[in-house]
Amino acid sequence: MTSATTSSSSSDRAAYAPIGDRSVTCLGDCVELDSCLELDWITVKTSRSTYDVVVLSSDTGAVMVRGGGLFPEFRSATITGSLFDGIAVRLRTIVVGLNLEFLVDGMSVITSRVRAVSRHHLPSVKDRTSLMPGRDTATSGT
Repeated sequence: MTSATTSSSSSDRAAYAPIGDRSVTCLGDCVELDSCLELDWITVKTSRSTYDVVVLSSDTGAVMVRGGGLFPEFRSATITGSLFDGIAVRLRTIVVGLNLEFLVDGMSVITSRVRAVSRHHLPSVKDRTSLMPGRDTATSGT
């Protein structure tokens, strides 16, 4: 399993999003669901909890989520995006420094502030087969 964290840079992302007299400056690392593959595993550490998120559809934000006090087992959910003071500022994106919103059974669940996020690319079935001990796919002709 390999791990990747996506960082924001000023060249490809807005540096701030004005909200009243306050603004979000220097947003931290982020994972955009649009850049995820089906079944990518995302680990989200917040101020109070750790969540495991498995991407089902990057287009719709459909995921399976486990963690925190509300999700001891995996549950079907939708990632709405990251919030600042209750206002969505990054749709279908998990951003360090902001709160994350899930929709579960039509109910909004907002996490404490995200402290760290990482994405793990799980090997496909084909890749896992070739990594099995004693199996050499290059010479296997039977």
